Amino acid sequence: SREESHEEPGGTGPVPPRSTPRRWGGRDGALHASAGRLVAAVDAAVDAANDDGRTMSRLNLDALVAAWDRYLADFCAWKSHDAAALERELVAAAVALETSHLRTCGSDSRQQPFHPSSDEAAVRDACDRDKATLRTKVEALGGAEAVARFDAAMASALAKVEAEEDDRAADKASSSSSSSGDISDDAARRRKERAARRMDARAAMREARTASFRRRVAERAVSAVSA
Repeated sequence: SREESHEEPGGTGPVPPRSTPRRWGGRDGALHASAGRLVAAVDAAVDAANDDGRTMSRLNLDALVAAWDRYLADFCAWKSHDAAALERELVAAAVALETSHLRTCGSDSRQQPFHPSSDEAAVRDACDRDKATLRTKVEALGGAEAVARFDAAMASALAKVEAEEDDRAADKASSSSSSSGDISDDAARRRKERAARRMDARAAMREARTASFRRRVAERAVSAVSA
């Protein structure tokens, strides 16, 4: 339908066009509906009390409690989903930050004695400060489990950059090695160590996902019992 502006009675000027009513769906829709039922239950209880001058009846009280319980369950589900989405955004920002830092300064930057006034030290220190801030926010959202997922994501970012460095080193060694194609013992050792760290990072990610899955199952079980 076409939106139209109109004059407010009394000549106070045009009123902004009426916007299309919002369509609610998913968790937002469930929370919106249960909030409406809760408001209706409160209104019914107040109206009943006003009609006969007494306190609300048992029927009104039961309806109000049922509406409140449903609203509380829907609110908790909505808030939990909102927190999980925010956690993913914060972790993604930290991963991007860490990956950029490692690609700029090297995967072993935290073991390097950079001069305090060097660009590398400035990048590393800024990254560490911002990561600490993001980690604190993640912990506030999801507690120890969220921190475990955050740390696992950081380990995965490090393993990814190390793999990229190994690939570049292997290509360089291949182009400059003898016809036998032998790679130095030191390079081979580094590849082995980094492969082990990548396996540890993947294991940490799996453990974090498993813990998160178990938590969701437990929450659904509690919700089913209380419903």
